[in-house]
Amino acid sequence: GAVSRAGWRVPINVKLLAILAVPVLGYVVIASAAVLQARNAANDIRDQNSVVDTAVGPTSLVTALIDERTITALERAGLEDDLTLRIGNSVEARRATDEHLAALETLLTEDDVAEAAYGTAVAEVSGGLEALRRDVDSGTADDPTMFSRYSTFIDDLLDANAAAVQQVDDADFWQGAML
Repeated sequence: GAVSRAGWRVPINVKLLAILAVPVLGYVVIASAAVLQARNAANDIRDQNSVVDTAVGPTSLVTALIDERTITALERAGLEDDLTLRIGNSVEARRATDEHLAALETLLTEDDVAEAAYGTAVAEVSGGLEALRRDVDSGTADDPTMFSRYSTFIDDLLDANAAAVQQVDDADFWQGAML
């Protein structure tokens, strides 16, 4: 019983293919890992960009709330004609606040990152602003209380904005968000 070696012969092209397959397979694995890493980095940057873009919304709403608070206090004190403001009266100020609030609420429904960062503060403004305005219009809120309630909305939005900006770890985005 001698064993014939003729059945065990491997053609040279199969040997060459086997030898070349190992580095090619390694390259495919490394390239796939690099693509996944790049995709994850792109997603992180997109999320951070979302926070930075969203930061403009609360800032605009904060400005509108400050304007509304200021003109309301001036009108209640009878001083609205003594100062020139960029908002002419409380009707215009309320309209501007409502527009900024609606725009921010829309943004939050379209952006989960923005919702996580600003949702609670925006919900507080949305839920409490009409009650505050009713109290102002009916005269049941005295000046310090009115001022304080507006200030609470403003502070909550500013706190949410500060917390959101701290989530940004890309240096360029962070610098832009801090401005």
